[in-house]
Amino acid sequence: MSNGELLEIGLSEPQIAEWSARLRDIVREILAAEGHAPADCPFVGNAMSDHACASECGLAFLGRAGAGAGANPFPEGTRVVANLLEFFREAPAGTPPAASRAA
Repeated sequence: MSNGELLEIGLSEPQIAEWSARLRDIVREILAAEGHAPADCPFVGNAMSDHACASECGLAFLGRAGAGAGANPFPEGTRVVANLLEFFREAPAGTPPAASRAA
């Protein structure tokens, strides 16, 4: 995922952190610094480590995976898109991130 894609969907200053063993700590630090509740913030990721972090931190998760056999590493029921524009074109305006959680 590139900053260009994030800027295109309207995020002027996206918080992107490289994956590390401290991913949960990084997410919690960002939430605290920005004053956001986990339930109000989506986590967009392309790996199972991202999915696990979102789950552990209480964030809605949106998987990003290409098309094709084996491209989707996420558990059945996980919301997955090929790009973020696809998600925002489908979501009704004003839909909170938590409403987009997979059942």
